Amino acid sequence: MSFIRALRSLLLLLLLLFLLLILSLFLFLFLLNGYSRITDLSSQEPYSQAIGRRFVLQQNMYVYEFNDLGRPFRIGNRIPNPACIGIPEMIDERYIGTQGRYVTLRAVARRGSILTIKSVIKKETFENMTCKYYISLDHNSTIPATEQIDTYDITNIYHNPPDTKSWFDPPIFQATAALPLASDPVWWKHSQQ
Repeated sequence: MSFIRALRSLLLLLLLLFLLLILSLFLFLFLLNGYSRITDLSSQEPYSQAIGRRFVLQQNMYVYEFNDLGRPFRIGNRIPNPACIGIPEMIDERYIGTQGRYVTLRAVARRGSILTIKSVIKKETFENMTCKYYISLDHNSTIPATEQIDTYDITNIYHNPPDTKSWFDPPIFQATAALPLASDPVWWKHSQQ
C-alpha cells in the first residue's frame, strides 16, 4: 500500500513539474515574441509640459516611412543604416517618393519649419523601453498637419525623462536638429529643489 502511495506521489510530482515546464515555456515564448506595452504619457508630468510646445528645425530633414511598417512617418537628417540602401544622402524634394530597400521618402521638412509636439508615447518590450515624441509639421504642403510624425531619430534620448528627472537645455531634440521657438517661454528649465 505504501508503495502505491509513493508511486502516486511521484507521478503527481512529475505531472506538476511537467505543467510547470510547459507554463515556463509559454511564458518564455510570450516574452520573446512580442511582449510590448504602450502607454500614452501625454497627460503625465513632466511630459504634459511638452505637449503643444513648438520647435524650429535647424536643418533640412527627410520625412520617411519604413516599407514594412508604414505609418507613423519618421523624421531625420539621416536614414538609419541599413535602411538607407537606395536612398540619396542629399536632402532634396526631387527624391520624394524614392523607395529604397527598407524605406520610402515621403517629404522634405525644410530648415525653419515649425514642429509642434502632439503626444509622448512609451513603448516597453522585453528588451528595452523607449519614449517617443510625436510631432506635427506646420506649413508643410506634403504632410498634413494632422499626421503625427515619430521624432525618434532626432531625439536626445539620454537627456530627457525618464533617464533624467528634469529637462535639459536644449530639451527633447538634438541641438543640431530642432531648437525651441524663440517666442515660446522658457518652459523646460525646472528647479532642482
